[in-house]
Amino acid sequence: MRYALKLFYDGTSYHGFQIQPRLTTIEATILEALKKTSYITAIKDSDFSYASRTDAGVSALSQVVAFNSPIRPNIRLINSLLPKTLVFWAQSEVPDDFNPRKHVLFKIYRYYSPYEGENIDIIKKYAKRLEGGHDFKKLSKPDKTRNTYCSIDSIHVKLDGNVVVYEFKAKSFLWKLVRKTVTLLKLIGRGILEPEVIDRILDPSDSFNPNLQPAPAEGLILYEIKYPFNFQVDYYSVNRLTEYLIEIEKHHRVKQQLNHNVLNYLNKFI
Repeated sequence: MRYALKLFYDGTSYHGFQIQPRLTTIEATILEALKKTSYITAIKDSDFSYASRTDAGVSALSQVVAFNSPIRPNIRLINSLLPKTLVFWAQSEVPDDFNPRKHVLFKIYRYYSPYEGENIDIIKKYAKRLEGGHDFKKLSKPDKTRNTYCSIDSIHVKLDGNVVVYEFKAKSFLWKLVRKTVTLLKLIGRGILEPEVIDRILDPSDSFNPNLQPAPAEGLILYEIKYPFNFQVDYYSVNRLTEYLIEIEKHHRVKQQLNHNVLNYLNKFI
């Protein structure tokens, strides 16, 4: 039988999803756990595959992996062999030919960026110019022979407290596309780049290339992936994930207050 599992991971302490020699990656960590449970014995025979190859530092709420197994996976057992930073929380039995990358209906990535005075209305307006099908060569990183033409279904931007949230929806994404697009929109929102550069960036015949740097990986999360079927949620695993996130959130609140107080102290000498 073949199974699809939804996976959360905090990517900050990993060198990306995909296996890399001598580096700690998410794929290597979960495959080790799947072997220990005997859900997978040989990777080739299991036809192990995944929905998205995320970079170092990038997190996911809804990464999806699929594999063949003679035993129905118990995600609670798998989670017991994983660090707190990785949690399987839903699963579904799928057809034998299911491929989590090819059969996806759409993916949603969210990017969280500190608000630095950008004009949010301007960003919202010109984000719409990037929707639809375009050649995104200048807003992505070359990925072997992959075609740089793709389509973005929608881009939504909102100010949430002191953080700007960018949401991208598409069937597939080019390498670094979201993070470079965030950089572009942020520079337009701050008045550093004129909005008209978007037309030049999207025109493959125009030699203009701003050589944008991707926004930091830590702000990016693979938020949702939709398929033509539903996953069965394991609420015990969701509670495990919730407890981890509450623990991390408490840590960040303390660190934020500590930094705030140190800055106030140092301001006396400026």
